Amino acid sequence: MTRRQIGLLAAAAIAWTAARGQLERGAEVTGFRMPNHDEEGRLQSQVFGDRARVVADDLIEIRNLRMETFSAEAVELTIQAPHCRFDRRRGIAASAGPVRVARPDMVITGRGFRAWTDGSRFQIFSEARVELRGARPPGLALPTAGDAP
Repeated sequence: MTRRQIGLLAAAAIAWTAARGQLERGAEVTGFRMPNHDEEGRLQSQVFGDRARVVADDLIEIRNLRMETFSAEAVELTIQAPHCRFDRRRGIAASAGPVRVARPDMVITGRGFRAWTDGSRFQIFSEARVELRGARPPGLALPTAGDAP
């Protein structure tokens, strides 16, 4: 059995026991993935991590978080953070550390966040910076080749 297969098996075991509510404190896994589906079975989000450790009954500590939210079966938003705690019962990931949120049309960075896996809310607590892609303020004239420096 390869390391990848062992990792996938371990992730499946944690996801299975998590679904049954039988996670044990201190349980650890690499290659963590936990999907979240709506009532109709559609994928709403996925939470990934390089490493996950159970710190309490419903609380998982995740290293190198990547959360994807979906709209019409396509990734709408990607959230990345080096560390977070994930409350699986409430479906909330949170951290006081740096965060990066990306959509095709913008990137938001900041410090401290809380994100709901159902895609309903996302909060950045400080140092928020928004970068719009392909947008320019109204009335801003772009320089042309003939403009003087």
